[in-house]
Amino acid sequence: MRHLDYLKQHNRQNRPVSAANGPNYRISGPFATLTSSPLKNNGLRRRKDGTPKRAFFQTLVLRAAASCARRLARLKNAAMAFSTGCYTMNDLELTNRLDHAVRFARQAGELTLQHFRKAGLAVERKGDGSPVTIADQGAEKLLRKLIGAEFPQDAILGEEFGETSGTSGFQWVLDPIDGTKSFVSGVPLYTTLVAVMRNNEPLVGVIFAPAVNEMVYAATGQGCWHIINGSEPQPAKVSTVDSLAEAVFLTTCVRSYTRDRQQNGRGVFDKLAESCRVSRTWGDAFGYLLVATGRAEIMIDPIMNLWDAAALQPIIQEAGGKFFDWRGRPTVHSGEAVATNAALAATVKQIVISQQ
Repeated sequence: MRHLDYLKQHNRQNRPVSAANGPNYRISGPFATLTSSPLKNNGLRRRKDGTPKRAFFQTLVLRAAASCARRLARLKNAAMAFSTGCYTMNDLELTNRLDHAVRFARQAGELTLQHFRKAGLAVERKGDGSPVTIADQGAEKLLRKLIGAEFPQDAILGEEFGETSGTSGFQWVLDPIDGTKSFVSGVPLYTTLVAVMRNNEPLVGVIFAPAVNEMVYAATGQGCWHIINGSEPQPAKVSTVDSLAEAVFLTTCVRSYTRDRQQNGRGVFDKLAESCRVSRTWGDAFGYLLVATGRAEIMIDPIMNLWDAAALQPIIQEAGGKFFDWRGRPTVHSGEAVATNAALAATVKQIVISQQ
């Protein structure tokens, strides 16, 4: 898939060339001879233990050859899929936006680190009382600039600067810092959220936690992927836990179950907290990241905005989980959210509906 090329291009670690990621990467065609076997060690410098050590320029050659081979293989696969009708133009447009969404989220998230845990960070209050900082605003400005340069016809909706219309049918939905309260408190569990919607439905989602260097991302029909510390992307899957007694239940703020809902939702929290093995407020989008990667089974928010929710649905669903509102409907437009693994979805849905 083409989005992996971006991840490799922007991987900031100096990964060693190995049989897994370098010279032994095999494809057919004219580049096979470049990548079929490692270079011989004759004449190379030796480490202290006597084992051969590749010269710097040889390592670069091997990396370049392997990268080129991977790119050619993916381009060939994409072209074949398109020519045989496996991909439509909309599929290719979606993959292209996923590629860029991953890159944009990382760049904006890394920008926030310039202000994270810095003394003297000014915190302002918006009309709803929620905090906002120069980091929130700067990250969203960067996202809008990047999107505008690559996709000038796409619409944009962001938490800090509202809505910009477009003509392409695609809309980017941005939350530059989801979990600003954590951010201003120096807690590293905040995230940058980037989503792409079409026909009012989310198709692409990225959650990037810059302070812990962890990311999950997904596009409809393309699976969910997980990166930790710049490693190669691995498939993200929800857990298979099928008992509440063994489940981890997460939420963002317990007070919001009563303070922010017209209908008291405290019964939902109490029932799940009593029934589950662990309940924690490792919330905001980081909680959904934990569900998508199998480290928690349930994440619930009684109140959300579209920019909080849009990135979450494709990630949870592509990881094999379920995403729905408090009435059990799979939507990001209800101002609330429930995410679970597949095994517990029916049980959790029944509790949420019955306890309101």
